[in-house]
Amino acid sequence: MSNALQKSVQKLRGQRVRVIGNDGRKYVGWLERIGNGGHLVLRDAWDSDADERVDPAHVRAPKSVVGVEPDSRVERVAVDEISPAPYHAREFDASENRRYIEQVRDDGWTGSFPVARETDDGLEVVEGHKRLWVADQAGLETHPVRIVDIDNWTATRRFVADHLPYESLLQDDTAAEAGYYEPAEIATAIATLVERWGNRVLELDRVAWNVDRIGLEVSDHDDEADEVEASRRASRGEP
Repeated sequence: MSNALQKSVQKLRGQRVRVIGNDGRKYVGWLERIGNGGHLVLRDAWDSDADERVDPAHVRAPKSVVGVEPDSRVERVAVDEISPAPYHAREFDASENRRYIEQVRDDGWTGSFPVARETDDGLEVVEGHKRLWVADQAGLETHPVRIVDIDNWTATRRFVADHLPYESLLQDDTAAEAGYYEPAEIATAIATLVERWGNRVLELDRVAWNVDRIGLEVSDHDDEADEVEASRRASRGEP
């Protein structure tokens, strides 16, 4: 990366950017960090070539970095004013995270932006429950948060993608390391998902696969209940 490009990239930190890597791959994501030699770390990125979400995306020596019209914004908000996602099922342990808590207390932030969305009841976590919990444990009253404009169903799909493991992860034995839920947590989350969405949530592959893997019993919902829920979704402008 040239000096001129590196200087212009510095101004884009914390913004939505479009990046072309030195291998020609194209990404759109949130520019979180700029490392040595122009190594970029993007959060909530989209790999245009693979047509898939990548989080984080690491791009070394990019050829091009440009800002794009943001579909979100970053604000510093009170940590205790952000509610967890309704499906959140994990309890964190302070003793197991002591070093991380101390680091955040020293640095004054968690190292990346948690993601939240606006609801009728205030801000709700989309991604970053642990980071916000650590910020609270470290005594931080406020923290920068990326606020996205997404509906209930989109938030649900993102929660499932971020928390429920899939088959290849379990085969590689990397699910726990990546922070995915354990079976008891999965059961709790899926119970809440079904309570909220009924059989519709079983359309999500990871939900259906984990239901079968763990052997969960999911009660059927009658047609009338499904019609009522569909009407409610339509009134809220949801798919």
